[in-house]
Amino acid sequence: MMKMNDMKRTFQCKVKQSKDSKSKKNIRKMFPICLCIVMLALIIRLFIGTVNSGATALTSSYKQTYTIEKDITYQNKYDNYKEAAEERFHVSNKASIYVGKLKEEQKLEVLEVSDVEFIIEDQDDNSGNVTAWLEVPGKGTFVVDMEAGEYIIDVERANVLVRVPYPELCNVRIDYANVQKMLFRKEGILNGNHKEGEKIAEEQYDKAYALINREFVSNQNYHQNAMNAAKSTIEALIKQLNPEVDNLTVEVEFY
Repeated sequence: MMKMNDMKRTFQCKVKQSKDSKSKKNIRKMFPICLCIVMLALIIRLFIGTVNSGATALTSSYKQTYTIEKDITYQNKYDNYKEAAEERFHVSNKASIYVGKLKEEQKLEVLEVSDVEFIIEDQDDNSGNVTAWLEVPGKGTFVVDMEAGEYIIDVERANVLVRVPYPELCNVRIDYANVQKMLFRKEGILNGNHKEGEKIAEEQYDKAYALINREFVSNQNYHQNAMNAAKSTIEALIKQLNPEVDNLTVEVEFY
């Protein structure tokens, strides 16, 4: 009976040792697997962290690039629109050019001219045997009709083109205050009858006026000087009206 119990205990011990041995073998087999799992988990975690970091950097870079490209696109569109608007409507931030009431001036005086005529009345030229010599000065004024003009204003180029009629002569007159009586004589007596003198003087004034007017009309120097004066006067007036416009140019043409 005792032998049977000893054999039983011996068998149980061997069974236990066999189980322990198998457990140790199983543990040794499982260790590399567990290690691989742990390593794989670490690798996955590192990979996810790297991906997240890269994704964050990529997102940031994309946003920055998008913002820059958006600004560039907006600026390009703005520049293109501005250029198109300037070409179509002459949009400009430059000061406006003002002509004002200058173009309402019908008779803009540009040049005053003068002439002197010597009128000699000999005693053989009249029934009263009167001799009279007069020095008669005269004046005339060249004017430009600005109301009939055309005004082409280019604000972008700071230029004004004015097309007006040629200057015309007007207001021809005798300068009576400066008439000089050089000689008046009747039948050898100086300073003859007063009424006769007035009548002769009136006739001489009429002759003087006709000669002075003809001189102003026929002498091309007067007309050329009037055109030069008109250009200078119109240019100066427009520039005075627009002191804030830099490098303003004014061109004047006649028709």
